[in-house]
Amino acid sequence: MFRLVGLFSCLLLFIAACAPTLMNTPTGGPEAFFQNASREEVINALTDEMIMQGYQTKSITDYTLVFGKEEKSGAGQIFYGSRFNPFPEQRVTYTLLKLPEGIRVVATVKLVTNPGSGYEKATDFTYGWNYAKDVQRILDRVKSRMYVQKLNAGPTKKTSSSAKKAQTSPIPEGGWINPEFKKKPKDL
Repeated sequence: MFRLVGLFSCLLLFIAACAPTLMNTPTGGPEAFFQNASREEVINALTDEMIMQGYQTKSITDYTLVFGKEEKSGAGQIFYGSRFNPFPEQRVTYTLLKLPEGIRVVATVKLVTNPGSGYEKATDFTYGWNYAKDVQRILDRVKSRMYVQKLNAGPTKKTSSSAKKAQTSPIPEGGWINPEFKKKPKDL
């Protein structure tokens, strides 16, 4: 009897440990708010980051971005692969909402069995699973990168035409020859 109770309590503990937990966002899934950003800036930054992470672009509109990546993990292939296509696709969809203060991006994450066929079956992993946490990290990284780029851009200054030419000239200020090379070696 005690073995049965012990086994049952271990099983309950295991199930509770595997249960997904909601993220600390308004929806409980991956999302970010890009303050004082345009829709085009957010779309370009997200697309760039997703391509760097190995995703392929499925579709891009003014309000949604869809990316897909073949699932490489053994567990994903075992549980979500099929006889027709053993490689499921991790599909991330971003929905962009224009608000007065900026752009709100809400993401959904799905694992798709038989991608690209008429027999697609999507399983939602938006809330609390590792796939969703990875997408939240991507959103946080894009948000940080955009923030740093805006800081580095700083306020725009008006400059004279000669200063603009000097800023855009490919020739260094001292010329191509390094002044250190013009010096003669000291006698030993």
